[in-house]
Amino acid sequence: MKHVTVFLLCLLLCLSFTLGGFTAMAAEPAADEAWRAAEDPALSEELLDAFAQATEGLLGVTYEPLVCLGIRESASGSDYSVFCRATVVSPEAEGRYAIVQLRQTEEGCELIDITAMAPNGQIEQAPGPAEGLVGGWSVPEDEQAGLDAFAQATEGLLGVAYTPLCVLGQQLVAGMNYCVLCRSLGVYPDAQPCYTLAVVYAALDGSATVTRWIELDGSGLPAAPECISIEGQSYALQGADDTQARCGVMDGVSDEGYDWQLGPEEGTVSLCWNGVWMLYAEEAEG
Repeated sequence: MKHVTVFLLCLLLCLSFTLGGFTAMAAEPAADEAWRAAEDPALSEELLDAFAQATEGLLGVTYEPLVCLGIRESASGSDYSVFCRATVVSPEAEGRYAIVQLRQTEEGCELIDITAMAPNGQIEQAPGPAEGLVGGWSVPEDEQAGLDAFAQATEGLLGVAYTPLCVLGQQLVAGMNYCVLCRSLGVYPDAQPCYTLAVVYAALDGSATVTRWIELDGSGLPAAPECISIEGQSYALQGADDTQARCGVMDGVSDEGYDWQLGPEEGTVSLCWNGVWMLYAEEAEG
């Protein structure tokens, strides 16, 4: 009986090691890769079908897909970030834009997230009525003037080739500002494309210059600006601001059209960027 007990214990021990070995060898679920800029912004028929399936049944806002900005391979399928024209179903609503992220799997397509974007490239909480437009920006009825200004402003720039994809908005100043979405590609071997928002100023004398570049990350969302200006005073980005709870009331609008609140200390302001409050501090005049 003693020998039988020892035998059974040894057998259980062997099985334990064997099962443990199989457990260790089992493949773990692959983590999602980072977003990367789409090589080609054109929308394939397959992606258009996937987009229609993922957004079917959404109420209140219609989304017109324009270009694909980002791609990511996930554990369960392929993710896509699509730049869209968003139209609120309301007589008073004006055009907006949105970044719609969707996932395509063997079972079908599903919606991941929707991020609203104003005509100046600023991230919003949600598409809204006309009075919500920031800094006097509006969606142009005709993009040609913006495209012409962009071509003039980027003529002669070396090292990077810019291809305009969409004129998001325009702002009447002493002249006109335009916000243009473009594909950027370095003019050198093995260069990888990226996507950028260019703010172009078309002066009354007929000249045009790019006053600001806004880099987009791999998912097509803009990174927080490194610097903003409020009534001519420059403020530099310090990092995330998690010092206090925030309400929806803003204290002002920056010269670039960003809504801001007073910061936790004198000489600081905060603005909400992609759902995160970012802190800016006054820069000393040089």
